Amino acid sequence: MEDWQKELTNLVENLTKDATFFVQEVTESFEELTQELQNILVNDLDVFWQELMGFIDTGIYPPENSEFLDDFLNPRVEPSADYHPACRGCSNYHGKIYSQQLLVCGIHPYGWTADESCPDWQSASSDI
Repeated sequence: MEDWQKELTNLVENLTKDATFFVQEVTESFEELTQELQNILVNDLDVFWQELMGFIDTGIYPPENSEFLDDFLNPRVEPSADYHPACRGCSNYHGKIYSQQLLVCGIHPYGWTADESCPDWQSASSDI
């Protein structure tokens, strides 16, 4: 065999060894990273699960008497001169949004639409 063929054979063998070593190093690093991420996720999920079960066990979830949560989930819309004007000052007015649908009141769920005043209007103030 000639010298250039021996050099080419050595070069290919060295490249093969180096590539094998590189792949092994990357695989080991990836396995370590995977194990580390798995440990972090398992620990975080375990903490989350314990906190959630603590809320459920103590009866805190869902919060009772939480006006904040109710107002956040079902915001209130006040009547104005342009928006349900017949409902301004009415004690029957509810004005909360449920599933993206406004519930104006129990008597007229979509609001009073006629031009005249609502026949079911009742004053919201106690001094009248």
